[in-house]
Amino acid sequence: MGQAHSNTAELEHKLHSITQQMALIIEGGADDSWAPESLSGILVQNKRKDGSSSKELYVAQWNVCFFQRGGTLAVRAEPSVLEGKPVRIIVAHAILLHNLLVKSNEYLKAGEIAKVAFSTYISDGVKN
Repeated sequence: MGQAHSNTAELEHKLHSITQQMALIIEGGADDSWAPESLSGILVQNKRKDGSSSKELYVAQWNVCFFQRGGTLAVRAEPSVLEGKPVRIIVAHAILLHNLLVKSNEYLKAGEIAKVAFSTYISDGVKN
């Protein structure tokens, strides 16, 4: 009994420590409309055009799906998902996912801004 209690206390301490460290990730430059908390999600089995399938995690509060693309985790806007397996996302994981969402949005905005510069070099009339 004592060993089980010790392991549980140690796990809780580690989780608390990890959660504090994760909070530092989003501190300062984060979206102030969300405070770290556990979330509800829906695990969705998505069929691809090539016939394969993938599991995605839909977070209704943010209207996004998280999915694997080429060995990395990606985010896309998703208006709603009505079918799937409900899951609880613990605080430490929610912080990581929120950080990805914020950084992904920043990346997309930067991409929109950089389009003009990029198109300068790929257009047919460019002379260097």
